[in-house]
Amino acid sequence: MQVLDDEKRRRIQSAAARMFASRHFHEVRLDDIAAEAGVGKGTVYTYFKSKEDLHLAILFDGFVALVDGLKSELEDDSKSPAEGIEAIVRGIADYAYAHPHVFGLMRTMEARGTKPPKWIAKRKELLALIERVIRRGVKSGEWQDPHPEWTANYVPAMVRSVLLFGAPPKNAETLIRHTVQLLLNGLQKHA
Repeated sequence: MQVLDDEKRRRIQSAAARMFASRHFHEVRLDDIAAEAGVGKGTVYTYFKSKEDLHLAILFDGFVALVDGLKSELEDDSKSPAEGIEAIVRGIADYAYAHPHVFGLMRTMEARGTKPPKWIAKRKELLALIERVIRRGVKSGEWQDPHPEWTANYVPAMVRSVLLFGAPPKNAETLIRHTVQLLLNGLQKHA
């Protein structure tokens, strides 16, 4: 029985992440990943069932880093609700631009009913964080929103729909500014 080595796994993922970031998914070969990581192709299969499994592991690690980073950034409520919403939109958009195929892949997994429970749990954490920020804005009287739990779902969906179905801007900043402006104007309490 082979003993798994965390450092070897990290090397494989790091090499694969660089390749997936610079090429289309179908252009990346496991042979190339193995060579870049300094391991044999069989070793890649020891850690990952397939190229798709390796790609998903990279995407999930990035999503975990996104959600955990946002939780850390927003846990002490030192940011205003508007700053919190901007941080969340910025995080989601930056993640999506760094992983341009993530939303299409998620859509495929959802359609097949194969979305892993760990993805679902981490997404729930993100939505709970967004909802908490919105509820803070409502409680402070800055915003009005009778259904923060619904609005929490809209925030990632706004970024996702532009990238999947719209004409996405060339850089994340334009999308971030527009999305934040739209959200804040919609949530703003009117006299």
